[in-house]
Amino acid sequence: GVESIDHVLMLLELKCNLMQGYEIARPMPAERIPRWIEKFEPNPLWQLGNSQRPSRDYFEMLLAEVNHRHWIERLVDELSDPQAAFNPELLLDHHQCRFGHWYYGDGHRQFGTESWFLSMEPVHQGIHQTAAQLCEQRRTGNLAEVKKSEAGLQVLHDELDKLLRSLRGDLAEKYQVTKQHGEPI
Repeated sequence: GVESIDHVLMLLELKCNLMQGYEIARPMPAERIPRWIEKFEPNPLWQLGNSQRPSRDYFEMLLAEVNHRHWIERLVDELSDPQAAFNPELLLDHHQCRFGHWYYGDGHRQFGTESWFLSMEPVHQGIHQTAAQLCEQRRTGNLAEVKKSEAGLQVLHDELDKLLRSLRGDLAEKYQVTKQHGEPI
C-alpha cells in the first residue's frame, strides 16, 4: 500500500518492483484499468531507483524522514488518549530520534555543507520542543494550549517536509533525474 514517493523509493531500494497504493492509483472499477494503463506516467523521481546515487545513504534518509513523520502522527494521536503516559524530557533530545540519528550521522556527512540542510536543525529542534510542550500541556489539562501547540507542530512539520523536498530535488538534479522532454525535476 504505497502512499508516497518515499514508500516507492524505499521499496525500490529493497529491490521490490511490484507494488500498489494511492501513490500509483486510487481504486477504480475494472473497466477503467486499460485506459489508466494507457495513460499512466510514473513519478519521475522513481528513476532514482535506477540512478548511480549512493543508494544506502538515500535509503537511510528516506527511512528517517518516514519514521519521523510517523512519530509526529503517533504523538498527536496519543495525546488524545488520557491514559497515555509521556515523559516530555525524553522528547527534548532531538539527537536520539531516528531522524536525529540520520541528521547528525550520515546526513551531516553527506550534506553538512548545504545551507538548506543546516536549516533543518532548528526546525527539527523546534518539533521536539513543541512535542514536549504538548505533552506538558496535556498533562496539566490545558486543552486550549494543546490545540495551539498542535497547530504549531504541524507548521514545523510542514517546514521540515519542505526542506526535505528540497533535498530530494537536489538529489534528483545531481543524479540527473528528469521529467519528460529532458526538463530537470
